[in-house]
Amino acid sequence: MQVVASVSGRADDALASAGDTLWSSSPRLLTMWRVDGRLEAIATTPSDEPRPGPLAALGPDIVSWGAIAAPPRPDRPTHSMMELVDAAVADLGGGAGRGYRTTLAVLSPDGGRAALVLAQRRSRATAGRARTPHGPRARTAVVRLDDPLRVEVVEDGQAPISIAWAGEVLVLGLPGVAVWTGGSLAVADPTDSMYPVALSVGPGGLVAAGTAAGRILIVDPVDVRVDRSWIGHERVTALAWHPTGQRLVSGADDGSIRVWEDGAEVDGYDASGAVAALACLPNGEVVAKIGGVEGELLLLG
Repeated sequence: MQVVASVSGRADDALASAGDTLWSSSPRLLTMWRVDGRLEAIATTPSDEPRPGPLAALGPDIVSWGAIAAPPRPDRPTHSMMELVDAAVADLGGGAGRGYRTTLAVLSPDGGRAALVLAQRRSRATAGRARTPHGPRARTAVVRLDDPLRVEVVEDGQAPISIAWAGEVLVLGLPGVAVWTGGSLAVADPTDSMYPVALSVGPGGLVAAGTAAGRILIVDPVDVRVDRSWIGHERVTALAWHPTGQRLVSGADDGSIRVWEDGAEVDGYDASGAVAALACLPNGEVVAKIGGVEGELLLLG
């Protein structure tokens, strides 16, 4: 691969694509892009409250940004992130939501459920305590966007460092890759102690997971098993399936970007900074976010 186009000075930390449409986001700004041999920003949406990723396409013109559809869906009520957080911890008592911050959030593909990972806000008074009177240190919950909101607690205590919806199944970046279908958590590989730092759901429903040890796993979330795995990098930081599901693109903190087919490397590119996010376009081009708050978007082809 080689660089086709680039845009510098970008703070985006998440990417998503559907068809020829590309989105990028930071916690307070969503950008829609036209990709036609170049990267052209065509629309931006600011937010007055932080909206953490991952970013997920719900259709060609709509995206899940911080567990809120953008633009809002006319067939669903609109809720703020704070309303969702308050609902997720309502069982802990009034005002409990103020004691938590959202680290990850994403809508289900049908837009009817919001998955949230919450971490307790730490203060000098609570530092060093395993728990406080206000509840667990971390909570993963699914909020059904009904009227009223309904909540299912997925996990109390452990905080996944990545989440993704694979159809009706919620996949969590917990050791061994955990899946949740509405009951208890099941683990695809109980012998694996590494947390997946990156997840990507393919068009056929298979989930790619990448770990800090450089391992890439292909997981069947229905049967809850690892189909295959291989070492791809020193530390995986981003993954993206090609829309056909035939190829997987991975990125690492050393700037390496690799294209895989059935576990074999078929293409690649070495960037000058850590790979923060990836997206694949139907024509085979790849968009990569490189670096941090003053990073750049690369269009690779």
